Amino acid sequence: MSAPGTFLLTFDVELLWGLFFDPKWRRRAEEKYGAVREVFPEILGILSRHDVRATFAFVGHLFLDGCERVNGRAHPDLPRPALEVAGGDWYSFDPGTDAATDPLWYAPDLVKAVLAAKPDHEVGGHGFSHAFLDGPAELARAEMRACAVAARGVNVEIRSFVYPRDIVAHPEELAGAGFTCYRAAGTATGRVRAFLRRILGATPPVGRPRRHGDVIEVPTSATIPPAMGVRRLIPLASRLAEVEKGLAAARDQAACFHLFTHPHNFVEGRARMLETLDRAMAKVAAYRDRGEIKVKTMREVRP
Repeated sequence: MSAPGTFLLTFDVELLWGLFFDPKWRRRAEEKYGAVREVFPEILGILSRHDVRATFAFVGHLFLDGCERVNGRAHPDLPRPALEVAGGDWYSFDPGTDAATDPLWYAPDLVKAVLAAKPDHEVGGHGFSHAFLDGPAELARAEMRACAVAARGVNVEIRSFVYPRDIVAHPEELAGAGFTCYRAAGTATGRVRAFLRRILGATPPVGRPRRHGDVIEVPTSATIPPAMGVRRLIPLASRLAEVEKGLAAARDQAACFHLFTHPHNFVEGRARMLETLDRAMAKVAAYRDRGEIKVKTMREVRP
């Protein structure tokens, strides 16, 4: 029998750090991210039922119980990414309070939920403040290291890194912050083409990990998109067909099929989205139980 393929599932956990800077989406984002804590236990329950492990990549600030402003500035020791609103200060919206007061900015409870769940999942990093890291290397270095430090504050040593907005930049800085791997940028196919591929349930790309210096690039295959906007039109059958074909391709090519998504993607159309995850993980479990794929977390992947 040929070597089995590999399946990976990654959740990018952002809460309000994902869209705080966009006035157009801010109010809707607050509503959607506010419901993440309602859907999170159900996501963990589905993974437990099918015994599928995943990587949960947290924005580093979410590891914190709270933080304080110093002379009116949050995290004054960190460099400020470019920002077109709020006077250009990325941290200007950071409330400088705590998880009880502003739970969309802090989430140690969600980290603890992942660590307590079965099977054993991986906790990774998603930058410290979800800043885009294609600017100066100094910014990337600071964000990566602050993320790792915040995780150690809750006794977690993170090794896997997911770039905010999938903008891969300065991977040479990762090892210095303790990271051993990162998720590759997704294939740029354009929104219309990507939508059509999902409607048709086309075969997603699979790939193999590659070493870049001291870190490993983990390939990316496809996302589980939310049921909002035009993506509400993607049939459940098409979503599941994409998963089935990805698993088959990983098996046939002894490659990696890597799905990624966000917990907030399961808020709108909640029942349908959770059914999608449940049935997708049932497919993963069937392939695993037949010995055709292995389920791994990001930090376990090797070239």
